[in-house]
Amino acid sequence: MSKFARNLLSRRDLSLGALVAGVALLSGEASAAPVTLRGEVVYRERMALPRGVRVEVQLVDISLADAPARVLATAQVGKFAGSPIPFTLRVDSRRLGRGRRYALQARISDNRGKLMFINDTVHAWTPGDAGPFTIQVVRAGAAGKPRAPAEPWGRWVAEDILGGGVAERVQSVLEIAPDGRVSGHGGCNGMGGSARVKGKRIVFSRMASTMMACPPAQMNQERRFHEALGLVRGFRVEDEPRKLLLLDGSNRVVMRLTADETKNR
Repeated sequence: MSKFARNLLSRRDLSLGALVAGVALLSGEASAAPVTLRGEVVYRERMALPRGVRVEVQLVDISLADAPARVLATAQVGKFAGSPIPFTLRVDSRRLGRGRRYALQARISDNRGKLMFINDTVHAWTPGDAGPFTIQVVRAGAAGKPRAPAEPWGRWVAEDILGGGVAERVQSVLEIAPDGRVSGHGGCNGMGGSARVKGKRIVFSRMASTMMACPPAQMNQERRFHEALGLVRGFRVEDEPRKLLLLDGSNRVVMRLTADETKNR
């Protein structure tokens, strides 16, 4: 082979090598793109946090049951007005692996580092899910104590519908079963239907109801009750006292209900 041919092949090999290296570099940069998770930390106590508190959210690897969770990413929350506390957490995707189990956790500490609030339930995370997430925290001394489930199941009595309250001596009742069946009473007529619940989202079907005629106050409340159910896209359960807040697509409360504890026991 002539010297000219050898030089030509050498230049071609160098060009191909540079191209392959460039593609590999770009591929590596793409795979290393950070994963961004957004959500909120929620505490139920009606209180303002003292100045100087630190709110910390972490993504941890909980794959090994007999070993401490491995912290993959941490976010310190800056300014906030109170609960809910918004957070943004960025995770290096190179730290994630197949077949692993992950969870989000949060804690609130005072300005001396003393733990005030912490989550006492597992908030599992699956790669590809960007949220939004809600991490509920409880007082550090209350962690581990049994508490009512944060699910919409049970019998509830409306105490406010579309911001207009409820009529005196008129009850609108909503009962949601764990299998999604819905029953109740709008204020005049009985009703039935279904609800689809996924995470903190809930959507009600169109309700079938009886066709009795009642005094205007009852009929007006029943109309607003069904109108509010049609707007619902999410929910939140509060404790002490136990309430169910039904939210529209913008997270505005369209109905507030209180638990009928005589039926939920």
